[in-house]
Amino acid sequence: MQAITCNSHDVQLHNNSDIISIARELHRPINSAMKSERTRLSGPATDLIATMASELGTDFEPLLHLFFPTLLLLCARTSKVVVGRARSCIMSIIETTQLVVVMSYLIQSIRDKSVSLRTVAAEGTLACLNSLNPPDLAKEERTKEIEGLIRMSIRDANAEVRKIGKQIYQAYELLLPIRAESTFDANKQEISRVKL
Repeated sequence: MQAITCNSHDVQLHNNSDIISIARELHRPINSAMKSERTRLSGPATDLIATMASELGTDFEPLLHLFFPTLLLLCARTSKVVVGRARSCIMSIIETTQLVVVMSYLIQSIRDKSVSLRTVAAEGTLACLNSLNPPDLAKEERTKEIEGLIRMSIRDANAEVRKIGKQIYQAYELLLPIRAESTFDANKQEISRVKL
């Protein structure tokens, strides 16, 4: 693990592909450590993923499917410490990697029964809208995903998720005003009733 986060004297990492290959080899024990109930074990493993994401940037994409689902799973836990750490790591991945693929994972999570996971999924989507490249978000597939998430979040049983859903709509309206107007014309009253 030390070789992944920093260049030690014994192990020389020449490029991002070295980090990716080592992370692929170690993804099972890293995921196992993240899932541990012991925060002294799960915390450093979660921090390792955030560090790798910031170091690799967009090159983190081949590792996303190995670690992102585990981070989302941690957001459904009851421990506020674990949820907070996982949330922080997810936000770090979104901001440092700028990978639009993250949206698919977040869309799936908005349907979960866990309020904390739905909240993180909504916050993650808002972070994506605020930080990702707008032309990537304007693609038909992504807009349909975002619109579906907005519809689900503004009708959510939890007030916090509804509030974030309204913020997602407002960010979406700024990014794609014509599309937002035509898609959500019937839902305008429902969206305006959500309190910020």
